[in-house]
Amino acid sequence: MKKIIFVSLSLLTLSACTNSNNGIPNILDQFGYFKEETAKRIAGPVFMLPRIIKANEFNLQAYERVYEKDQPVILYIGGNSDLSNISGSPEDPNPTALRLAAQDPKSNVIYLAQACQYVGHAEDCPTDYMKGKRHTPEVMAAFNTALNNIRGYHDVTGFHIVGYDGGAAIAAALAVERQDVLSLRTVAGILDTQFYAHINGTAFEDKALNPINIASDLASMPQHHFVGQLDEQVPPAIYHSFAQAMGDTSCSQITLVPDATHTSGWAEQWSKLRILPFTCDAPAKPLEAVPFDPETLDEMGGAK
Repeated sequence: MKKIIFVSLSLLTLSACTNSNNGIPNILDQFGYFKEETAKRIAGPVFMLPRIIKANEFNLQAYERVYEKDQPVILYIGGNSDLSNISGSPEDPNPTALRLAAQDPKSNVIYLAQACQYVGHAEDCPTDYMKGKRHTPEVMAAFNTALNNIRGYHDVTGFHIVGYDGGAAIAAALAVERQDVLSLRTVAGILDTQFYAHINGTAFEDKALNPINIASDLASMPQHHFVGQLDEQVPPAIYHSFAQAMGDTSCSQITLVPDATHTSGWAEQWSKLRILPFTCDAPAKPLEAVPFDPETLDEMGGAK
């Protein structure tokens, strides 16, 4: 028995020490083990419990903390899949939206991953839904079903939605389609998917949602959009394209966030960003950068 345990531990150690950089595939990483463990390590200390939501033909991974019934939820929608590992584990190794949710001290906080993330090996989900089809009607219908499930399961009244990266496009669509979305906030949000595809050299699905096509329907929705000053993937021009399509921007605030790239610098500043106004006609407030503190993220948990 001791020999079997020793051999098993040795294989796990070998797997943990290997990666694609040295040409040896990491077996555990191919099945998303480390990324799932990272997600649990972020969510666990702030009592956000995992739940898989059956949403039409998709399973959507949620992490939930809901203490108050008959109250709205702060709903964070995660970013796009990691196209560099689409054949193995498509989750972002640094799940920014989940980190933001973990920094939110509100009683009702839920993180919802995009389709095909954290719910099994990538072979269980067609790769098209991690690339060009990530914002197609069937995916949007799945998120709509998931929100209905959340309302019934937790007996909550509505949603303040925060969308990160491609999750911003999903958030925008939900805000248009549903009467129970109370506000919209985006972080490094892809609010013009065609423009984003053009500047980043990625695929664009003609039948997929492009938020600029529904922007005018969001003119009366309280919203705040956060753009990273150092973000080369989602520059301010993407927001400006969305704002131009929206027309009346009196309900839309924008903050250019210092020291933030597309993937870093957000969780460290979220305690200040999340309290900025997202009401109609509210003036934008200047923001001072928060010093980067990696210990805050490595030890996990809520805002210190």
